[in-house]
Amino acid sequence: MIQDMCIRLQTYQYHQARSILGRILQTILGAVVNPKKFS
Repeated sequence: MIQDMCIRLQTYQYHQARSILGRILQTILGAVVNPKKFS
């Protein structure tokens, strides 16, 4: 039971980290594609 909770927590953190990384990548790509917007 405790193991199951740990696995669930790790999966949740992994998905959270992926969405945060995706947002950062989108921001960087947006700045590269459209630098006027970010200057």
